[in-house]
Amino acid sequence: MQQQLQIRSIWLNLPRRVMSLRPVQLIIQTGLKWDRDNCPGMAAALSYYVLFSLFPLLLVIVGIVGALIGP
Repeated sequence: MQQQLQIRSIWLNLPRRVMSLRPVQLIIQTGLKWDRDNCPGMAAALSYYVLFSLFPLLLVIVGIVGALIGP
């Protein structure tokens, strides 16, 4: 319950904190958080998994369509 109240407090204070920043500060802090959270690495990992999951999915789809249409 305590954690929910803490999260709610952070969530409700977020617009006030964001609006108190100047646009340049907001952009700088967003970039720093982007780097701190390793977003480029996460995006690369997601792209890697999507790329390598599309080929087996395509094989399954082609197999099903081939079985339905026939020779």
